[in-house]
Amino acid sequence: MSGGVVYDGPKVVVTQPADGDVRGFSAVCPHQGCLMAGVEDNVILCPCHNSLFSAEDGALIAGPSPTGLPPVAISVVDGTVYLA
Repeated sequence: MSGGVVYDGPKVVVTQPADGDVRGFSAVCPHQGCLMAGVEDNVILCPCHNSLFSAEDGALIAGPSPTGLPPVAISVVDGTVYLA
């Protein structure tokens, strides 16, 4: 399974690039501060100018963003994701 969820409260995107592998990144695009739209096929999508980021490491795949998404420390306890 690959996918993810964008949270606008703490502005974090949580991805699961592979079963049991959960990662967190800033959900704010480094280009112009837009909130990510979602995660599809292991790619984090910015709706504003179509920057694309890796759900595995936040690296920039394509688009005008100058950098990738910085990691956010998270933990998973009994199936619930927490900011670490």
